[in-house]
Amino acid sequence: MAAPDRTDRPEPATDHDGGGGALTVVDVPDASRYELRLDGERVGLADYSIDGSVVTVPHVETDPAHRGRGYAATLMAGLLDDLRDRGRTIVPRCPFAASYVRDHPETQDLLAG
Repeated sequence: MAAPDRTDRPEPATDHDGGGGALTVVDVPDASRYELRLDGERVGLADYSIDGSVVTVPHVETDPAHRGRGYAATLMAGLLDDLRDRGRTIVPRCPFAASYVRDHPETQDLLAG
């Protein structure tokens, strides 16, 4: 499956961690994943596959050295914001992704029917 055109891509979502570092959620279509980067270093990822406008997320992880800081939630928030911006929906196969959507009612309209 060909990767969608990224020429109309908005700037990646950026936040700051408690230590002042810049957190950025970036779509990496060649790897079929979103990455969470801390000052440019990948600290988390969410694998995906796309079928039309439906994005299936089978796996979300945070690098062990960076766990316990809420980074997986930051990654999911950025991923879901991007899906919303692109008019896509999600099938959260990963237990963490599914619980994130369940625990954030404002994102449940993104669930693929």
